[in-house]
Amino acid sequence: ANALLTAGIVLKLLFAAGAVGVGTLYILSRGFPPAYTGAVIALLLTHFVAAFDTFEIAHKARLRGGSVAIASVCSQLLTLGIVLTGQAAGWPLEWLIVAHLFVRVPRAALLYLRWRAFAPFVWTWDRERTRFILRESAVVGLTWILWIVYFKVDQLMLDRLQGAEAVGQYAAAHRFIDMALLGSGLVMSPLAPLLA
Repeated sequence: ANALLTAGIVLKLLFAAGAVGVGTLYILSRGFPPAYTGAVIALLLTHFVAAFDTFEIAHKARLRGGSVAIASVCSQLLTLGIVLTGQAAGWPLEWLIVAHLFVRVPRAALLYLRWRAFAPFVWTWDRERTRFILRESAVVGLTWILWIVYFKVDQLMLDRLQGAEAVGQYAAAHRFIDMALLGSGLVMSPLAPLLA
C-alpha cells in the first residue's frame, strides 16, 4: 500500500505542477487586477494540497468511508464558517478565494492522520507500480480531459462573446447542474471498491 500511495501522491504532484503552471500563465495573460490574480494563483496552489487526497482514495478502497465523510463534513463546515465570517467582516473576494487554500490543508491532514491510525505510512518508491498506475489511468485521464473540455468549452466561447461577467453568472448557474451530477458520483464512489 505504501508504494501505491507514494506513487499516487508523486504523480498527482507532477500533474498539479503542470496544471498550476498553465493556469498561472493563463491568469497572468488576462490582465486582471494584481490582488485578484494573486488570489486565483493561490487557489491554483490547492492542487498541490489535493495530491494528498490520495489518502481519501485509500480510505475508500479499504471501505473506511467514515473517515472521508468526517473530513468532508469538517471541510464544508470550515468553508461555510470562513465564508460567513468573511462576508460579515466585509472581506474582499480575494481573501475568500485564498481562504479556500486554508480549508484544503486541514482536510488533507485529517485524512492523512486517520490513515496513520490504521496503517503506518512510509514513503516507498516502486517504479513498476508507478508504471502500472500510469498505464491503468491513461484512459481515465484522457476521458477526464475530454469531459472537462466538453463541459467548459461553452465558458470559453461565452468569454469571447460576452466577457468575464457573463461567464461568472453562467458558471454560478451551472453549479446547480454540477450538484445534480454529484449525486451519481456519491452513489458510485462507495460501490467502486466492490465493483473492482
